[in-house]
Amino acid sequence: IKGLTTSLFGSLYGPVRNLTIESNIVYAGKNDACQAGSDYGLGILCHYVYATGSDSYVTNAAVENVTVKGSVSMTAPTNAAHAFQMGGLSGASNGVPFSNCVNKADVTLADGYSVAAHSSGSTAYVVYVGGVLGTSQSNASSSLTNCRNEGTVTFAASSVGETSGAGGIVGYVGNKNAQDFLISGLKRLEYRGY
Repeated sequence: IKGLTTSLFGSLYGPVRNLTIESNIVYAGKNDACQAGSDYGLGILCHYVYATGSDSYVTNAAVENVTVKGSVSMTAPTNAAHAFQMGGLSGASNGVPFSNCVNKADVTLADGYSVAAHSSGSTAYVVYVGGVLGTSQSNASSSLTNCRNEGTVTFAASSVGETSGAGGIVGYVGNKNAQDFLISGLKRLEYRGY
């Protein structure tokens, strides 16, 4: 599939297999991405992918042998009042296995993007950017097997929450505060002559 300027799917609740998509998506405001609660997601395949839907017949969701090409970028105005997840394939995954997937798209959070404080006024919303997925909720069904990122991931946001971040494959995995385990992991890193 070529020439798309938006995600192929909004929310995805079933299997997708053996597909190549080429898109150039620019997020320029709230209506360009899919909203789930106070969060927004963006990816070339879909905004969000879920293991099961509200209907009991939706099961066995999986993303297999999917390649995306092109670009995904956010140029939203500063002080956007929402959280955001962005990835080459999908903004977020909840309990879905990904296998043999390749991101060849450039994923870019534009310089100068900032996120407004929560309604309490004390904490900025989080933003996660990843080559394949923005976020992946950690549970028994979530996995990435033989997936890779061949595109660039750029995280140039000026003002986001303390736990915001980026990764070559996934921006964040799990249900916990990312800062605690990221800092402890970085402290354990050792130089190996690379």
